[in-house]
Amino acid sequence: TEQNMDLKETLESENRKLRIKKENYAKKHASYIRLKTSMENKQNDLFVQRGAKEALIQKLSQDKELFKARIREYEEAAKKIGELLKKPSEEAADSTCSSAKGRLPWPVSGAVVKKYGKVKHAKFNVVTWNDGISVSAPIGTPVSAVCGGKVMFAGWWKGFGILVLLSHGGSMFSVYGHLSESAVSVGQAVSRGDIIGKVGDTMSLEGPVLYFQILRKEGRKEPVSVNPLEWLKER
Repeated sequence: TEQNMDLKETLESENRKLRIKKENYAKKHASYIRLKTSMENKQNDLFVQRGAKEALIQKLSQDKELFKARIREYEEAAKKIGELLKKPSEEAADSTCSSAKGRLPWPVSGAVVKKYGKVKHAKFNVVTWNDGISVSAPIGTPVSAVCGGKVMFAGWWKGFGILVLLSHGGSMFSVYGHLSESAVSVGQAVSRGDIIGKVGDTMSLEGPVLYFQILRKEGRKEPVSVNPLEWLKER
């Protein structure tokens, strides 16, 4: 009958809707499983990387030659930063930063675990020079620009991991290394307090830290590093 035909069509329509819902659910569930598996694999990779890094740190703490090789790598990386900054700047001179000695905000809160200047390794009796400071902070902690400027470099830098380099008027520069990620791009203008990245442990043998350095030209062609603690606000 006509009534039975209508009922049959209604049931078939409902069945089609139900099948579509089941298919959509199956697709979403499969997508969830793939995402979950991917995240677990990435997490496992991270554990492996962290484990390998901890093993390397342990080895460096016991092997003088390996330690000295790591220091040479760091010194070469620091030298290349200086070479990059030799290039003439098109920026107008900015006295805002260069006159703010002792008044710059900290790029991140935390304890200074490595100071600027000469450091003597207690076990190996090796004297090294630090061009900046290392500030301990949890991975993912936002890192802020200490003064307004322009991004000269943002990316991977051998020896310092993910690094951001800011020019403050072409005569003063700030460096932020060992980041977990960069939040800026080359050529971008930043203001004091802007988030430029996050704390990480890329190429760090001290755990999660921010490597922070200030360089000044002061009329020279080649910039020189200065003690960041003399430029940052007292805490």
